[in-house]
This record gives sequence, structure tokens and C-alpha cells, in this order.
Amino acid sequence: MKVILINPMAKSNREPATFPLGLLSIASHLKRCGHEVKILDRTSKATSYKKVIKKFAPDMVGISFLSSKSTKDAIKISNYSHSLGIPVIYGNTLASAVADILLLDGYADYVALGEGEFVFEELLEALENKKKVENIPGLALLKDGKTYYTEPRPFADGSALPVIDWSFVDPVSYARPSYECKKMVFVYSSKGCPARCSFCFNETFHKRMRRARPLEDVLTEICDLVENYGVDGFFFGDELWSVGKKELYEKCRALKELELPFVWGCHLRVGLFEQEDYEYMYECGCRWIFFGVETGSPKILKQINKGTDTDGIIKAHREAHAAGIALLPSFILGFPDEQEEDLRKTVSLIKKIAPYSNPKAFYLSPLIGTQLYSELVEGNLLDEIYSLKQLDAQWNKMGHNFSDVPRKDIKIIYSHIVWWSITNRSPVTMERKRKKIGFSHPANALLAVLKSIPQNGVRRVIPNLLYSATEFLKIIYYISFFKKIKKKYVLHKTESADV
Repeated sequence: MKVILINPMAKSNREPATFPLGLLSIASHLKRCGHEVKILDRTSKATSYKKVIKKFAPDMVGISFLSSKSTKDAIKISNYSHSLGIPVIYGNTLASAVADILLLDGYADYVALGEGEFVFEELLEALENKKKVENIPGLALLKDGKTYYTEPRPFADGSALPVIDWSFVDPVSYARPSYECKKMVFVYSSKGCPARCSFCFNETFHKRMRRARPLEDVLTEICDLVENYGVDGFFFGDELWSVGKKELYEKCRALKELELPFVWGCHLRVGLFEQEDYEYMYECGCRWIFFGVETGSPKILKQINKGTDTDGIIKAHREAHAAGIALLPSFILGFPDEQEEDLRKTVSLIKKIAPYSNPKAFYLSPLIGTQLYSELVEGNLLDEIYSLKQLDAQWNKMGHNFSDVPRKDIKIIYSHIVWWSITNRSPVTMERKRKKIGFSHPANALLAVLKSIPQNGVRRVIPNLLYSATEFLKIIYYISFFKKIKKKYVLHKTESADV
């Protein structure tokens, strides 16, 4: 059968597109099953979905529904596909969380729950052979006007997943500069994470089950991208790149033994590794690590089931930085019951690790299907989503304030963290010494705007530029005034490390 898989365009997108790894995996699997497959990634290029669908004439349209930012475009694609009589299947984390809405509102004919490769394969086989689809595990559909969920599908073994065929897209168009590299792209070596963070979709979508892919398959994909597309940097998009030292050393050793010209970065959890481990990672090409820190308040850390402590956070950043690795810790502002003292502790922690890192800040946006979302709905602090129109299409905007502090306070703290991230030069000190600078935040921000032209179309560049300029002016405004609030949270200038 002929299938087109679509990654819908995100509203007000100002970030360079990343590989649609889920769609690439599904496409690669369906191709080896004998189907004719095409990928249309509208986050990468603003290609007309109508022209592509009409020309390709698929038997099925698949839509990846990961973020609420893409709701409007996803609905348009669904409506157009249905106008041509083409059935539509949705997949990805958000689709699994709102399957009932997608089906009852008529946007989807089917929703793949969880991993989509084998659900899609069995669905196409059933439709092609005119068999019932109700017995396909991991599928949601309408039956007698109501949502019908088939039995849950067990997670696929990593060895059953395909080696990704990069020819479905133009890999070079996704490349961006990062630390010590000029053409970095995203890959993945595992799915899921064993942690219990209440704000993350992992517990409901992955059931806290981490599944590693065969290392040989990952290395094959990396070699293909380096040798055939000139890629020189990789960011492993795994929720957690390694759960222990044995896996860490096995992966690092394998990457080093490739003896290819590339560097890499990954997501790790603080408290799992020591300085000698980070030094080996650096020796094997690691140049940056993303740590999900979230807060400096022990109370909030416990409340969100983070399972970490501030001493371990500081230790991990100090040791990884000493090994020569750039650190990218993320913080979330506006948790329920967060008070002034909690935010002071967060600011204090950020200042302590700032000499070793480049902190990132995000406003709390409860994800549908997470433990936190359910708690907020049950506590009448958040309205339950009954329609796609209720989905917040803006990313990292402060909608609801669930904390016990004024909204203005949170915006001022957020603005200072963003400003520190822009002006903090300590994470690239090692790069300066090695004279291999491949990344700077102002330059990367400008590059993001330029790369958004083919992604969003020329007509959306000016609104995006205006939006970015407005956001920047807001940051300047919040860091320049409000002396009393700044004093309350000790928001004075951070110090750089002597390296």
C-alpha cells in the first residue's frame, strides 16, 4: 500500500527542525515490509501538503501528533485527507493521550497507542486483506459511535526496530552547529526511562520501561550520516542515554572505535556517574550533556518524584565540567505549591552551577496524560481537555500559574535565567582553549531565524522575527527593573568559573 507520513507544522516555530525519528523508524519498517512510503516533514520545509497528498495519492495518511503547537496544521491535514476519502491514523505521545478526542471529533480514523511501527504494519495488512482491525493490539478506533481500545501492545524489543533509512529526508537540511561541530543532528539509541518524574510523559507512555536498541544498528546509522552526508555531531535524543557504568563504557568505547570525525552529546541523570566516567566520555567524543535539574528546592524535587538532591546536582556539574564537557541544565518554574523560598533555592542552585553550565528555563506546561496533569485536574486547578481547541498552541508560555508566588516574580526569574544563558561564556571556555569554537548562543539564535525561512515559509518570517524581538524586549524589561523583587530572590549577576 501507499502511505504518507506527515509531521505537521508547528505554530510560531523559531527553532531549527530536528529529525522526525519516530516517522523515520515507521517509514523504514514499512518499507522493508514492502509498502511504498513517503515522509512530509512540514517542520523542516513549508511544502504544501495538499499538492503532495494529491500527487502521491496514498492509501493512508499518518500524522505525528507530538506537540499542541502543531494542532492547527494537523487538523487541516486531516480534513483535507478525509475530503479525498483517505483514512487518517494519528500517533505519538500527544495522540495517545487524546485518542478519544481525535476519534470522536472526526480528525482520526485510527490512533496508534504507543510505538507505531508494528501497529501500522498490522493495520495496513488488515485493510489490504479486508480483515477486522479490532484484534490489532495497541489501536484505538470508533466502534458503534464510541471509542474502542484494543488490548495493549507489548513494547517491541529493540532488535525488532529497523535501522533508519535516512533517504526519506534530506539529512543535511536538519544539521545545525553545536559544541565543536558544525553539522549536528539527532539520533537515538533507546526508548523510555525508568524514572518517575510526575511532569513527564514517560510514566504513562513508556510505562517507565527503557528499551535499548542494538548498538550495531545505531553505529550503522551514525556511519551512514558521517560518511554520506558529512555530519560531524550527534545529539542522542534518548530520554536517558545510559542507566549505569557498564552501558556507558560500552557505548563510549564503540563510538570511539569508529574512528570517525564527529563529537556528540546526550541526556543523562545526575548522581549516576563520577568524574572519571565523564573524563572517559570526553575522551570518546562527548562534548555536551543535558541534565534535567528542574528545581533547587528539596521540597519540590520530592514532590515531582525527581529522586535527586542539590548536592548531587552540584557535584555532577562540577565533575563533568572539569572533564571538559559543556553542561545544559534545565529548570522548570511554576510548580504547584512552589513558594518564594523554593524559588530562592532554585536561583541559588543556578548561581552555584552557572560557572560550570549554561542553564535553561521553562515555564511549567502540564502535559496531558502525565501524573501532574491528573493531579491538577483532580484538584480543580486545571480544566480537563475535552476538545483540541482547548490545547495551548504556544510553547513555553506562562498560561496558568500553579505556584504560590505572583506571576510577575516567575517572569522576572525566568528572564534572568535566560539572560544568564545568553551571556554566560564559561561553558565554552574549554572550546576557546582548544580553538574549536563551533557554537555561540547569539549566533545560534540568528541561525534559528534564518533556518526558519524554508521551514515556515517567507510569509511567516516577519511575524516570527517580531515575536522574537518582543520576547527579547520583555527579557530586557524584566531584568532592568523591579529592584525589590530582584533583591527578594538575590538575582544579582552570576560569576564565571576560572578554568
